[in-house]
Amino acid sequence: MTWATSRVALVTGASSGVGAATARLLAARGMRVVVDYLHSAQAAEEVVAGIEAAGGQAMAVQADARDPTAVQALVERVAEAWGGVDVLVHNALTPYAIKSFQDMTWEELGGKLDDEMRAAFVVTKAVLPAMIERGGGRLIYLGAWHTPDEIRAHYKTFIAPHFTTDGRADLAAGATAVAAVAAELGVPATVTAADFYCTA
Repeated sequence: MTWATSRVALVTGASSGVGAATARLLAARGMRVVVDYLHSAQAAEEVVAGIEAAGGQAMAVQADARDPTAVQALVERVAEAWGGVDVLVHNALTPYAIKSFQDMTWEELGGKLDDEMRAAFVVTKAVLPAMIERGGGRLIYLGAWHTPDEIRAHYKTFIAPHFTTDGRADLAAGATAVAAVAAELGVPATVTAADFYCTA
């Protein structure tokens, strides 16, 4: 038996892509998985069905990760069903306008950054107290580029030459700040950002 066996993992943005793959992997390793989604109820239920068909345990719960009330309701539902969240995998990302940097407005770029930092803050605030009370847990923050090849080329042509970093650094900085506090309380925090991958 490993640490993961029978633990509860909350994966935000888990109805498709990296989130769904993460949910399946954690379930395969013995965790009970909460598949959080925003709009894609059918896709989330399909992820749950696949996990259950493979012998795992999962539930789909709708919650906007940016909404403290919705996230708190999700956490309470999980606590009632399974006793609480042991592992947070925050994967939920928000879409943004794909265009030349010269044509992009701050509302378009800043709105995405605000939404994603807000979501990371909200879900962490919701799950951390119980982790501390139980004496441990895991906080994992994921960031990735959901871009087809032509957008990858666009980024490298128009944006990358002018900057030494990208939006993922903001999430990394936020996670680092959380880690500095949470690690002292027995809750490690990790941030990872995959390179470009194609969803087209």
